[in-house]
This record gives sequence, C-alpha cells and structure tokens, in this order.
Amino acid sequence: MEDLLKELKTHHTVSIFKGPFRGPQRFSRIEDFMRKQDVLYVEFCSGNMETIGKVPKHCKIVCRLHRAEVHGRWMAKVDVKNIDLLILVNKFMKDYCFKYQPRLRQVKKIKVIQLGVNIDKFNYNPLRGYGKRIGWVGFIKELKKPDLILSIMPQLPDWQLRMLAVPSVYKHVTRRVEESARKQRNVVWIKNRIPHDKMPGYYNKLDAFVNTSTIESQCVSVLEAMSCGVYSLIRSWPHPQCHPEQIYPRKNLFTDMQECKRKIWSWVKLSFDEKKAISREMRRFVVKRHNIKDNVRRMREAIETV
Repeated sequence: MEDLLKELKTHHTVSIFKGPFRGPQRFSRIEDFMRKQDVLYVEFCSGNMETIGKVPKHCKIVCRLHRAEVHGRWMAKVDVKNIDLLILVNKFMKDYCFKYQPRLRQVKKIKVIQLGVNIDKFNYNPLRGYGKRIGWVGFIKELKKPDLILSIMPQLPDWQLRMLAVPSVYKHVTRRVEESARKQRNVVWIKNRIPHDKMPGYYNKLDAFVNTSTIESQCVSVLEAMSCGVYSLIRSWPHPQCHPEQIYPRKNLFTDMQECKRKIWSWVKLSFDEKKAISREMRRFVVKRHNIKDNVRRMREAIETV
C-alpha cells in the first residue's frame, strides 16, 4: 500500500479515511468522506466494503480482492453491484472467484494486476556467499502446511531451517508445529513478526526459500526472496483452481517434498559460479515481471479509468 499511495499522490490529491469502521457514527462518517471523493479505493473486500454498501453511493468504488476474502464471513454481505472496478491479483483468481462467489459476475469491471516487489528495498547482494540455510515464511495454519518443510529437515542434517512462522488463531496447528520443531536441532523458529522493512535482512541470510502452501493467490514472500537472489522452490499448489506456473518459473515448482529435497541437493552440488548465476536469474525474473513500480503504475491507470 505504501508504494501505491506514493504513486497516487504523485498524480492526484489523496485523502485517507481513518477508522474505525465501527460504532454508531461510522455510517455518517464514511458517507461524509465519500461525498468529498471522486474515487474510493478499498484494499480487501471485507467488513469495510459491507459498511460502505450500507450508505448512499457518492463516488466510484474500486476494490482489490485477495483469495482469503472470497471465503470470509463478510463476502455474502457485500453489495458487489456497488463496485465499479474489482482488481484481482492473478488470472486464475477470476475463475476461482466465480466458482465460490458467483455474485462477483455482477461487478461492472474486473481487471487483473499482479502484486509486485520493491526491488530497491529487496535488493540482491552480488557479494553474498552461499551456505545451507532454508527459509519459510507464513502464519501457522493448515493451508500453509508448515509440517511439510519440517518433515524433510531430518534428511537435511547439515542444513538450518530459519522458520518465520507466526502463531495464528489455529492453536492446535501451532502446538503441533512447535512440538515438531522442538525435536529438531537444525530448526530455528522465529515466532514474532518481523517488520516489513527489516525482511530483506532475513532473506539475505538464506540460501534457499521454500513455499509449501496448499493454495495461494500469489505469495509475495516468494517474490521478495527471489528479488534478493535466493533460490526459491514453490509447491505446485494442488487446488485445481490455482496455477502457480502463471506466476513462477516452472523449474522452480515441485509436486512433493521428495522432489523439493532433490532440488535442494542438486543446488548444493553446484559450483559457486553456478549458484551465483541462479541468484541473478531469480533477481532478473522479479525485476522483469514483478517490479512494484510497474505494478503501482498499472494500478493507478486502472483506477483512473472508472
């Protein structure tokens, strides 16, 4: 959002509605705010959109929808006819949305704009060395499948897993992961969320990055790791509506943890120069396809069309 706001402020006057979106005055406050705008941009199609739909519409409405909101408790309450432009983060998300929320077909206009990475902040260090450190990032929940990465660590005894796994509301999953991690000497569990501006420091200590999710709409952490030159491996998300090959290089995908392990072993055998070439390849991929500067420009241009 920081990059998008900067882009919008360069071309337009931008006002930010400061919550909360609750309390008896919320309807009059949001209506008064909308009266003063030409376009209202809403990040996440959640409870805020429900509130907005309950007041008279005084301006155009643009909303960016992520996969998780499709199944959120607010989705059935959102007046989708109010949305002038719905932005999705991937092509396959359109079919996904229509399958689980057919009402979204009523939206006036839908546009796909993939998420991007600030390549200046998430920079590649050409002088980096190479060791045996694996990264994993995510909230601890079943969809992220943290157990999978833990399952191969006994077979990679010389490697260290630096697991940035933030406990979530799924306490039984957290307990299971904690028990598994505690039994392994080569797992470092980082439980507290790292501020986003500090994340490049986390990625730059890694040699490989693994995503084990069952389903994602994009997974920016993978792109951030790649932007820092980290060899990244992504599970071929088994959900039939998801197509990671539309986002990542096919050679970086794996179908099961045995294939993931083989790819890590193959990387270990490479020479320093070969590893460096892969680091540069990871970086080039993000610079070419997922540069945040291109992303926010497309977002601004799309918002200007409503």
